[in-house]
Amino acid sequence: MEPTGYLLINSTKSIEELGLGELVATLHPDRRLTIPATELARQYLGVPLPDSALVGGFAALTGAVSLASVTSSIRERFAGQAGDDDVAAAEAGFEYVERKISKGKISKVETSPGSDMASMTREEVQG
Repeated sequence: MEPTGYLLINSTKSIEELGLGELVATLHPDRRLTIPATELARQYLGVPLPDSALVGGFAALTGAVSLASVTSSIRERFAGQAGDDDVAAAEAGFEYVERKISKGKISKVETSPGSDMASMTREEVQG
């Protein structure tokens, strides 16, 4: 992997727990992260569809796209409650990554389903 690349993995385990430390050693520690996207999706969507949470996390990790662009795109595709739920999942993914960045724990994230964002309510994420 290129040192300037980004890596976002859908997992409740850290990169080290996954045994990927050597593989991603060339990446800067603040550009690699795991996110419990499936768990966030179950919480906000009721089903294990992690796409929106991953895209939200990607937006936070890379800055390549804004959260507003992500949520706008979701709302164009999905109306009503489905759109609201997908937006909430994207926002949760974004906030999860933002919190890890601000704590300076990007390379050694503890992402058990019962910790941090995976156990937060929609109001806590938005709040």
